[in-house]
Amino acid sequence: MSDIKKSSTEVFKVAGLRQRVVTALVIAAVFFGLAIFASLFWFQLACCLIFLIAAWEWADLSGIGSRVGKILYLIVIISAAMILHFVFRLAFFPVYLFVEPNEIYPVLVEVLMLVAVIFWIVATLLVATYPKSSVVFASSTIRALMGLFVLLPTWAGVVFLKQQHESGGLLLWVVAIIALADIGAYFAGVRFGKHKLASRVSPGKTWEGVLGGIIFNSILVTGLALYWHLSMSELWLVFLVTLLVLAFSIVGDLFESMMKRHCGVKDSGTILPGHGGILDRIDGWMPAIPVFTLAYIVLAV
Repeated sequence: MSDIKKSSTEVFKVAGLRQRVVTALVIAAVFFGLAIFASLFWFQLACCLIFLIAAWEWADLSGIGSRVGKILYLIVIISAAMILHFVFRLAFFPVYLFVEPNEIYPVLVEVLMLVAVIFWIVATLLVATYPKSSVVFASSTIRALMGLFVLLPTWAGVVFLKQQHESGGLLLWVVAIIALADIGAYFAGVRFGKHKLASRVSPGKTWEGVLGGIIFNSILVTGLALYWHLSMSELWLVFLVTLLVLAFSIVGDLFESMMKRHCGVKDSGTILPGHGGILDRIDGWMPAIPVFTLAYIVLAV
């Protein structure tokens, strides 16, 4: 009987892994298509849809249970995004936030990304001190407000990077860092994982997994250095930015896990078979995109 149960468990594991892989391939194909081939208009439209779904899921994590409450929360998110979009006109700058790359005044984006990075530094402290820190975000209102800092800078950063390099190069770069961090963490964690990274938040995360992500990203940095013919100082700069993006992507993963643990749920949603919700897929993006965007503005714009 135990052999039958064990066999059934293995079958379900294989089926679940196959479903995750298929969903991941579909997500990757859609993302690459949008990042590389979509015009700025259609890319922004797709991003709005994705982040509205993410906002709906965040409303759940915030404790907003009613449909009317969630719709009102989406209206708040949309209103805040529109304020960002038109704030230059209110500040007497004759440009919009999201138009053509050569018409963008990057100071607002820089300030927004800096605010987001500060938020994520605070979030790191919340993760490190959980569950004691749960008193800070126990209120549904506080968690709802956190959604503004979590979602809006990510949306703005993604669109800004697409504008700056409409062929998708910047987006592919930062997403590659996040993806390689996840892949390296998975393989190293499964094979060598012993030392827990944040056992009270996400027992599956290990320091060996972090090292695996660093190794995988080191290969990426080496490839970029050879392709771009970087000097040693430029190589170290790219490596430092990569480490920062990688580290903050891990914080994003842990932060969402902390929110889910606090709310007693496994996934943020069910829209992605085998993966959960949109937030479960972009949790690493939420801090990594602002960090990468801020670094790009400071160093390259």
